[in-house]
Amino acid sequence: MWSPPPESPLDVTNSALVPRQYRRVEIEYSKFGVEDFDFAFYNRTAFSGLETHILNSYTNALIQAMHYVMPLRRIAKSHITMACSREYCLLCELGFVMRMLEDAKGINCQATNFCRAISNISTAATYGVVDYGQDHQETDYGAKIQMFNRFIIENIKSEGNMAPNNPSMTPFREFPAIGTIPLISQLLSVDSHSVTVCSNCKTSREKPDTSHIIDIIYPRKAPSNEAQPPSDFASILRNSLLRDYSLKAACPSCKQIAVQQTRRPLKLTELPPVLLLNASVHNADALKYWQDTRTSRFLKPFVGLDLSSEPNRPGGITSQSVDLSLPYVWYEIRSLVIDVRSEEQQSHLVSLVKMPESERQPGANHTWYLFNDFTVHGLSEEEALSFPGQWKVPAVIYLERFGVQDGFDYSGLPTKIDASILCQDISLSMARDNSQKVHEILTPDELPRPGTEVAIDAETINIFVPPEQVIDTVDLYFIPERQRRISLRFLTWFVLKQDIQLDTHDSIEDSRSALLLYKEFQRLEGEQTFDAKLEEIYRAGRENNWKPPSALKASPPPVHASPGVPFTTLFPRSLSPPFSVETLQNQFRAFGLDPTFQTPFLHMSPDLGLATAPYTPPRTPMHSSQISQNQHHHGNRKNYHQPWSPR
Repeated sequence: MWSPPPESPLDVTNSALVPRQYRRVEIEYSKFGVEDFDFAFYNRTAFSGLETHILNSYTNALIQAMHYVMPLRRIAKSHITMACSREYCLLCELGFVMRMLEDAKGINCQATNFCRAISNISTAATYGVVDYGQDHQETDYGAKIQMFNRFIIENIKSEGNMAPNNPSMTPFREFPAIGTIPLISQLLSVDSHSVTVCSNCKTSREKPDTSHIIDIIYPRKAPSNEAQPPSDFASILRNSLLRDYSLKAACPSCKQIAVQQTRRPLKLTELPPVLLLNASVHNADALKYWQDTRTSRFLKPFVGLDLSSEPNRPGGITSQSVDLSLPYVWYEIRSLVIDVRSEEQQSHLVSLVKMPESERQPGANHTWYLFNDFTVHGLSEEEALSFPGQWKVPAVIYLERFGVQDGFDYSGLPTKIDASILCQDISLSMARDNSQKVHEILTPDELPRPGTEVAIDAETINIFVPPEQVIDTVDLYFIPERQRRISLRFLTWFVLKQDIQLDTHDSIEDSRSALLLYKEFQRLEGEQTFDAKLEEIYRAGRENNWKPPSALKASPPPVHASPGVPFTTLFPRSLSPPFSVETLQNQFRAFGLDPTFQTPFLHMSPDLGLATAPYTPPRTPMHSSQISQNQHHHGNRKNYHQPWSPR
């Protein structure tokens, strides 16, 4: 079995209780930052991981858990075929990420736009789901991801609502006025009503009760003279669904303070095709329920729920297989988000996924996979569902109802992209200055056909393009022996005699430059003068320090800050390139910052300060602003030129 060599970031010796493949992984930076990191070295599977050097990338684990819930993926992918008018739409970005993960086939991806959209949604701060990149040991990412789980479901429910024209995706469920029910609600909602009975006057009251996420409620310890409530997973889940509880309150009928008993009675038909759970493990007592014993495990692949029994009676069974002879509703565990905790490392999240049959590789040895950001490993079902120690804490669980997978009706979901949208001038900006437009609208006759050469900025729109379709201009204008790749900005200045990226980073401008550079390459090759031109480019690069003259004129003004400003806001440690101490001191002095604050922001390896670390030549030297041949493998994700093919 393959295992990483000693220089792997997985080799952390100070977390002995946590298995190596679960430990927190970090990208090893070279002088080129992340651009030359060989992500493929840490993933030998056909399933893509997600990169970590992005703010809000703690959501990677939940994205992976959602991606392999196939009905949810169909909803998200359908949404991106429509013209969405929201500037920041999580369902749009989730659909693009899922499409990218689906197409990449094991090549690592980025959820850049998805993570950026989180910070720009007004309710994100209220939910407390924005991660500002400050590595605090006390950050509880298990609680944070459960709050984000609620945040994303609320958002994508409203973003994907096409009322009154919502199609019926779940014909096996009964909904009044189905056209008004959002697709996410059809998939996840538990629609019922709560019944409250007053112990004094026996009056009962009902009110509608709809939940998309079930918070696990753990049993209270019973008095010594009473029987202990059942503590198996099926019973705890059943009681969390029924929500049987009592409290003292004033009764609206008899006006007396009395015990009010509340319960949510459920019918089997009211249970959704997908159950989404927040594990709510907020203390050691709750975690004890999940811990393995020498004779049993809390979780098994299938759970059968009995809704007819009383709360103090067993609520079903967990099993290795489905027994349809029992009068239960059966669910299968599809994916989990796990909070990995240790005393030495900050809390971080991984996901455990049972691959749908349609995704499994022929001859594969595993059906379960561990997604730890950009590392992916196959593992056994026993390992996936076991909780051998306090380092492994459940956070989010997805379960799919057994037997309904073939009953979904996707015929009403849009799947075909309307190509005419490429002929429309659409802008989400509320304060657009039309005089600043630098693009022309395509006519229907100009729309790309299979084989047409087009240039795009794949980083901006977060798509994956198969490497065989990519013609990378940064590789065309490259001499391998020089170990220097040239930026798009410098190539455009020297070859095309144009200045770009002066005031802002314009994707259209970059794409156009990449296309013109490719055409110039073809012309020079045809004249057999390209090699001489390339030598001339490298000579000019050395003379100009690889920057066009316009870059010196457009240098940004100094950044000023006071000691009261958190410096991790300006230089997050997880994003900082590995500069030397001397370089950082000079930068701090130039920016008017106090050098005494430099230490927290140095990127340190687990056992060695970076200032004394030996220099290791990068595997594939690249520049952060260059075009990419494979934007998700080598990390270069800018502009490239590619033949277009229909999806």
